[in-house]
Amino acid sequence: MVMTSKERILRTIHFESTDYVPLAISCFNALAMRTANAEEYLTRQLELGIDVVVHLPLLLSERHHQVEVEVWLDEHEPTPRIHKVYKTPKGTLEAIADAPNLPPSEHSLLDQYLTSHAKKNFVCDEADLGPLEYLFAEPGADAIAISREQCAAMKQFAADHNLATIGFGGDPGISDLWHLAGPEQVATWGLTQPEFLREALRIITRQQSILREVVLEARPDIIAGGGQMVTPLISPRLFEEFVSPILREQVQISHSAGIVFRYTGTVNMMPFLDILKKLHVDLLYGIDPIEGNWDLAKVKAVCDKHISLWGGINGYLHLCHGTPEGVERAVTSALEIFSPGGGFILTPVDDICLFGTGQDTEENWQKTWRNVLHMVDVWKRLR
Repeated sequence: MVMTSKERILRTIHFESTDYVPLAISCFNALAMRTANAEEYLTRQLELGIDVVVHLPLLLSERHHQVEVEVWLDEHEPTPRIHKVYKTPKGTLEAIADAPNLPPSEHSLLDQYLTSHAKKNFVCDEADLGPLEYLFAEPGADAIAISREQCAAMKQFAADHNLATIGFGGDPGISDLWHLAGPEQVATWGLTQPEFLREALRIITRQQSILREVVLEARPDIIAGGGQMVTPLISPRLFEEFVSPILREQVQISHSAGIVFRYTGTVNMMPFLDILKKLHVDLLYGIDPIEGNWDLAKVKAVCDKHISLWGGINGYLHLCHGTPEGVERAVTSALEIFSPGGGFILTPVDDICLFGTGQDTEENWQKTWRNVLHMVDVWKRLR
């Protein structure tokens, strides 16, 4: 039985028979940084003989045009501090963070540096909800038009090569709020100020629903939702209360359009598997044999015939900093555990990347590429 890559991916997700287990790399930033554009990035992967899934371009969130941004550095002792302020018609949001080596410059709205070094977060109490609305404004007509044009180009590339497509449908809002308010606040608000947390999530996900509508217009084969910052932060009970209603709507919208829904979660997912089954999630991405506290055999047992799985090996430790022998053991183990009965797509989790001081060298890239080639060779032999 010979089938196209798109057929193989979609049949796998639905636990239908295929000619072999797919290998589809979900994220490969080390390669993306060495290619000129999306088409070259995808073509390089096609040359490996793997099952490429085409990611449709993101329509990025926007803040309202009336928002003014100020960033400055003060000489606070003993450590300088960076201040970032968003001025809106409904008030200001300010974050203050230790910045021993950071110059005063414009940072993205959801900058992880500000969150991890914060002395004061952007969102602290109910007075911040009004200004928060201006940070998650509706996208402008120009941005939507550009997104539609880019999606059409990627859809055509996928059609030309018989590839499946995936579009980002937004996460439940927890990840964005995590950056704005800090992880401790988000985790405790569910217990101490549930209505405040619910309203903050409503503001964020309202914008995401608009972004998702644009993605749905492109008719991807898969909608990606969920969020990697969700399950490390909150308990299953709070997940059920605050996240499940948002996810349920996302899944229902995807299914009503005939589109598969993928949940993205790489860390601490074990207590949440039964919840995802009840929500009728189709595909779970992020299964990692080294990081993230996964019990691989239990994942297979709980999800079998209910949720298909996408993962199996560690992109950073196996491919960027591993050995050919380690790669072979990882691929072999993943296929032995997950491939029986179908419903498994092999991929390195979460990314094959060389970010970090001194890591993105030619020597490290060549090592990474050799390990990628070996991964593909082992997969082709065992699939």
